[in-house]
Amino acid sequence: TSNHNNDNNKKDVLVHIYSVKDVRNLETMKYWHPNPSEVPINTERFLVFEPWQAGINNRRMSLEIVYTMAALTNRTLVLPRPFTQYPYSNIISYTDVYDFKHMKSAVPVLEWKEWEDLYASKNPNWKQQAISCDWKDIPSQLTCFVYPRVPPEGTLEYNETMEWRGRRTGSIYSPDTVPGFNEAPVIYFPDAVVFTHFYVWFYFPRPYDHMGPQAYQRVKDHIHLREELWDLSSRILSVLPRSFSTMHYRRGDFQYPDQRNLKPSQILENTYAILQEGEDLYVATDESPDTFKAEFIPVFEKRYKLHYWYDFTSLFKDGELTPVTIPLIEMIVASRGRAFIGTCMFKICI
Repeated sequence: TSNHNNDNNKKDVLVHIYSVKDVRNLETMKYWHPNPSEVPINTERFLVFEPWQAGINNRRMSLEIVYTMAALTNRTLVLPRPFTQYPYSNIISYTDVYDFKHMKSAVPVLEWKEWEDLYASKNPNWKQQAISCDWKDIPSQLTCFVYPRVPPEGTLEYNETMEWRGRRTGSIYSPDTVPGFNEAPVIYFPDAVVFTHFYVWFYFPRPYDHMGPQAYQRVKDHIHLREELWDLSSRILSVLPRSFSTMHYRRGDFQYPDQRNLKPSQILENTYAILQEGEDLYVATDESPDTFKAEFIPVFEKRYKLHYWYDFTSLFKDGELTPVTIPLIEMIVASRGRAFIGTCMFKICI
């Protein structure tokens, strides 16, 4: 719902339109098919990382990269210490958000306390002894990681790799370009390094190209929001109409003045051709209830049947929700609409 491009402001609207057979049936929403049992912990080889310091979706991108890396390099993945999740003050961990049991059924994974008890407390200088992948250019999305090695120059596979690399002008990383990468007991990705989409960062040259689809499937089946969150979201979906659209109305925390001050009337104009007049519209928002009611509702209720979080709070019992779980539930609800509208800076991801 952005007007960042004044020449063609509709380009800045992120839209997903698709059909949904039955948003009420929880089983139809479960897209994952995890392995039936946990993978044994590798007690000699570890991958430790610090996640990107931002919202939960950015932290998920960090997790997907290191999860894939741990699987490829036969290492136990160590989840970071519990953290404060922007924009809240709550201390949470990855296991509060994602299904830990399913995560461990494809890659060996330890929580931080488990890692301290198993290895770090016995090796207090582990960080100094680790291979530190302080690759500052990863977040630029101009780098890539070629696995298991960069093909020899002059070969067809090398030319295909360079063609895939395209306009990425940053470094090409690979296990054979980092001394000790394969042998070191600990690989460490420090803070503010691991941040990009894993499916565009890893490249698998022939004859290893089959490993790409395997990596995508592994993430799809084993990194997903906890099933309890899907159960909670189904309560809202069960009372919404069978057909509805969704919008993430976000203004207040952007650093761009034209985003922070975007008026509801401009958002209505930007999205006019996407939404159907008179349809039900669920709006997930960061706005305060008073501001939302005063500014947004009077503009949009003339054209749509509006629904938002505070319409459904009676569906939940005391103690079932936290400030962190509420936006996660809204992620799921937003994903089930006929059309989803977000800003060009926001990528809703479940």
